[in-house]
Amino acid sequence: MNEPLEDVWYARDLPVLRESVRLIDSGTDRVLCDEVGRAVGFDEITTQLAFSALRRRGLVKTLGAAQKDHLFVMDVAGEAYVLTGAHPSGETALRELLRELADAERDAAPEEKGKLARARAALADISYGVIVDVMAGVIRGQIPM
Repeated sequence: MNEPLEDVWYARDLPVLRESVRLIDSGTDRVLCDEVGRAVGFDEITTQLAFSALRRRGLVKTLGAAQKDHLFVMDVAGEAYVLTGAHPSGETALRELLRELADAERDAAPEEKGKLARARAALADISYGVIVDVMAGVIRGQIPM
C-alpha cells in the first residue's frame, strides 16, 4: 500500500517541459500546448496532464482553456532551463570549474601553478554539497558575482 506512484516525470512531464523550453527559448512568444504534445508524440489527454503537473510545480505559465484547444504556453520558469539541461546545474558548473582549473594549471607559468593548485585544493576541501549550492545560487542569480 505504501508503494510509490508511477513515475510521470521522465515519461510524460520532462519531454513536454523540454519542448516548451526549446520553443520559448527560440523566441516564440506563445506556444499552443497541443503542438508541444504532438511534437513529443503525446495524445491530448497526456499533454493536458503534463501541463497541469508542470503548472502546479511552477515550471510553466499557461493561458487559455484546454477544453477549447486554446491553451498556450506563455513562459517557462528559470528552473526549467536547469531541469532540461539548457543551463548548467550547480554540479555541472562545479565540474566545469574544476576541469578549467586543472587545464589552466597545466598551461600556467610555474609561479601560477602553485596558486591554481591551492585553489583546486581549497575547493576540494569544502563540502561538495556546499559548493554545488553556491554554484546553483550563482547560476540562478541569487548570488551576485
